[in-house]
Amino acid sequence: MTPRWLIIASTLLLTGCPQEPAPPAPGAPPESVPEEANPTASILDRREPGTLAIESAEPIPDVPVRMTVVSSKTQYLLGEPVQLFVLFENRGRQQVILRGNFFLDRGMRLLITPANGRQWQFIDRLHTGISVPVVYQLPPGGSRGFYEFVAHAGVGEQPLPFPEPGFYRIDVQTSVLLDDSQNLDYILAEPVHIEILPPPTPADQHASEIFLDPAVASGVQALRASPEVEESLRTVIATAPESVYAEHAHFLLATIEMERQSWLRANEHLYPVYERVDGYYPKDIVLGHILSNFDAAGETERAMRVGAVMRELWPTLRPGNNQLLERYLPLSASPEEPS
Repeated sequence: MTPRWLIIASTLLLTGCPQEPAPPAPGAPPESVPEEANPTASILDRREPGTLAIESAEPIPDVPVRMTVVSSKTQYLLGEPVQLFVLFENRGRQQVILRGNFFLDRGMRLLITPANGRQWQFIDRLHTGISVPVVYQLPPGGSRGFYEFVAHAGVGEQPLPFPEPGFYRIDVQTSVLLDDSQNLDYILAEPVHIEILPPPTPADQHASEIFLDPAVASGVQALRASPEVEESLRTVIATAPESVYAEHAHFLLATIEMERQSWLRANEHLYPVYERVDGYYPKDIVLGHILSNFDAAGETERAMRVGAVMRELWPTLRPGNNQLLERYLPLSASPEEPS
């Protein structure tokens, strides 16, 4: 059975909610939260649904759907997972129905080329066999997006996608069906270039070695971890509490607590993830976990407050078939912090 927190996370993930700056933690000074915490936010925020995205003088493209891939940042520390945001845009003048299977062992190919190295295909073995075709209805100028996390492949002799410092190029290709056509269209995004940096401090170095452990890296890739790696994750928080690695350790420890049904303990690990400025994990996924945990713990009032925050951050968010979101997303809300 799929854990309840993964259900709500996958629902939010596929809606492509933009990452917004988190509301300030209680008592935090206003200047601690920037106006735009993640560069991917502007991709979705500045275009109204249904707005024509091309000038009338431009020719209609043969394939009206454009795929854009961006990384949340251009530099990562060694052992830190890379986050990609994949965006599909309708560049034509008619609505397009887009069908595709965007898992990294299905209709989407992710190719990694290290500097002075050979190109190879990253395959997400943790999700191999899952087949969930997605259908997007894109009006002219409309867009839909989702996140891909790149930390552990488990393929042959190269389970780690970025095993050493240096420059890397990432190419993303996908095959889609447009409208009612039975012919596949192949779309290639502009390449993404990133740099992997060595850890800057001895504490970061120790944390980096832990995250290069395939057991920990696979936990990041799966967005959940096992109790076997729990001690290592707690060591990261104890030795490098302000590092980028600590954010991943908190998130994975939260998934362990959720497996134990220790819902409020899990939220104690999710709070620092949610409050981190320029954090790695999309705020909608983190809040979805917090909401689900409060509901499971019988904390209805606190769950309602989280729903109010989600409505404030994403006014156009719709519950879909998610019963938790149907229950806790108000029609309108005033901004509050989850407590």
